[in-house]
Amino acid sequence: MREITPVLQDRWELREIHSKPHLVYYGIRNYPYHQKGTIVINRKIAEIIRGFDGKAKIHGDSSKEIREFIDQGVVVDIKDKREPPTEEDYRECSRCVNNNLIIPGLEFDEKGVCAVCQYYDRLGSGEIQSIAGGSTVTDEELMKAVENNRSRFDVLVLFTGGKDSSFLLWYLAKKLKLRVLACTWNMPFMNASTLENIRTIKQALPEVEFIERKSAWNELQPRLKRVFGIGGVPCICNVLAYALFYPIAVYENIPFLMDGIEFVQTHFMSITTPVPKIFELISKIYHPSDLDKTLFFLKKMALPTKQEPKNDFGKFIVTCRESLEPMYQPLQYILKNKGKFRRLPVLKRLKSDEAYGSWDDVKDIITKELGWKAPENQKGLLHTSCALETVKDYCQYQYFLQKKTTFIPQSIIEISAATYYGMIDRDTALMELQERGYYKRPEILDTLLDRLGLSEEEAVSMGGYLGCLFR
Repeated sequence: MREITPVLQDRWELREIHSKPHLVYYGIRNYPYHQKGTIVINRKIAEIIRGFDGKAKIHGDSSKEIREFIDQGVVVDIKDKREPPTEEDYRECSRCVNNNLIIPGLEFDEKGVCAVCQYYDRLGSGEIQSIAGGSTVTDEELMKAVENNRSRFDVLVLFTGGKDSSFLLWYLAKKLKLRVLACTWNMPFMNASTLENIRTIKQALPEVEFIERKSAWNELQPRLKRVFGIGGVPCICNVLAYALFYPIAVYENIPFLMDGIEFVQTHFMSITTPVPKIFELISKIYHPSDLDKTLFFLKKMALPTKQEPKNDFGKFIVTCRESLEPMYQPLQYILKNKGKFRRLPVLKRLKSDEAYGSWDDVKDIITKELGWKAPENQKGLLHTSCALETVKDYCQYQYFLQKKTTFIPQSIIEISAATYYGMIDRDTALMELQERGYYKRPEILDTLLDRLGLSEEEAVSMGGYLGCLFR
């Protein structure tokens, strides 16, 4: 090995996690290292790496571990350390629209293909598997499963009024002619177009029964303030909807609960949470049923545990549960007393990649059939129901940029997946990116802080992620 002046490559940091030293990469590595962004090391190696000050040289007789880190590009010569990208000088994937400005530390292969597309390639070939996505169902499987259903409803849909859940509602009720119960949590920051869409769709689908929940603001405000202050993002709908409406599906004896999460959105969790080896081993030995998967997901989300969360998404789930505890109680009762119930609904996801070809196709259908309208002044079709989506984008990007979390900005992964799988073209994807909250602080953030009564000084003092936006 040649003589080098060693430093950690850009976006690598030495951290203490659960009282053990780790090397943590705040980015996405090329295959085959895509699952090796967090590496446990011993104290001796940690002390050696801590001494890499960009001045002292090392020779070929260094330890085996250090040589391996050099071979992998974790440790590099100081002259080979990457410079952080700028708005004038960043790299974009040759296949999708991922770039290393919004995803600092994103690696590319020799063809300019980003590490995320490399992951998709191997996911499609079956070389690797995903931990996310849940159980999918085809039209035929769904129709057969509800043939002898004695409930008033065949499926409960978590309905937001956005593009995907509106399409799902139309698809199930109109195309498949299933008996659908549509449940909406009317939260305070819905887009005006969303509220109008919900009213219009109720008229367009008289065969669907609708339920709407709206929390009292004086009760929700302090709880949402805590979630945002400690958890770092204000988006609680995606977890709270299950707590609010799964119990209704249980008491109505409905076999399935479905949401509008589409195929490409599941890839965010796939990238953020790679499949552990133990998961692969267990899956080969024990084949969990759809109900097993459902209960596993709901327990992780709703029941307290003595184990400390293993990742930032897990910490956010805990923050939501602790802050919104009263809203979780009906679901917690069901999970603790599941033997008392005749049927427990199964969470399913429509195979949307087979149900439609592109986002424009979906828009055309729901516009024609349901009178659906996109939000005013929004050209893109990603996340159309809530006004806080750009706040989530901005926060996730800032935390990741500042190396406060390994949780990758969500929307860019969803947009890249839509590009990779042909649901939008490249020009549309670039337009979608421009509308996200990555490039500037969104104005709605100040509105949110004001409504929550949360000052910047208080946000800093709360000790969560949010404070780093204002320090």
